[in-house]
Amino acid sequence: MKAWFIHGWGEDSSLWEALVERLSGIEPRFADRGYFGGQGESAPEEPSVWIAHSFGTVLALDSMSENCRGLVAINGFDRFCGEEGVPRRVLDRMIARFEVDPEQVVSDFRAKCGYAAPMETIESEFLARDLAALRDMDCRDAAAELKVPVLSLQGAADPILPPEMREATLPNAQRVTHPTAGHLLPIEEPDWCAEKIHHFLAQVAV
Repeated sequence: MKAWFIHGWGEDSSLWEALVERLSGIEPRFADRGYFGGQGESAPEEPSVWIAHSFGTVLALDSMSENCRGLVAINGFDRFCGEEGVPRRVLDRMIARFEVDPEQVVSDFRAKCGYAAPMETIESEFLARDLAALRDMDCRDAAAELKVPVLSLQGAADPILPPEMREATLPNAQRVTHPTAGHLLPIEEPDWCAEKIHHFLAQVAV
């Protein structure tokens, strides 16, 4: 089965290494938003499952095609700023700080997420573009109208996504929450993620 992996803001495709090692029978392709100079692949032209992390879920919803036969949203959401989500003013401040010291903003965000690995040299243009998109994009309608099965994997100790946001997002999804994990489920709990994804894939017609 072919799969397209879409990372979130401040990340790159290395996010997926541990998880992909545990997903037998998967032929992976990796999106890369260019935040650290990487070049990504486009979605498979063949029927495939899309696996997204965090902001990658919004990107997946915004670019959904008929080739997607199932969506796995890991620490994902259909809108970041809103009533149940993060206040818009938080992103406004983050964007203003980014204009002055982009490396520090990315470093601080990654630290809050729980990244331990050192950060590569950043590409500010791409990060700024998607930081504004993180604030502004609203894919709730697209999520509500999805015709494919959706699996939402969340961490109960996620420091980025408020509990109300995790409960309100992706209304038609199958929801599974890890009781102790945070915002980096593919890194923190790859075995758990792989188990849930394998079970989900058995329900997806590709």
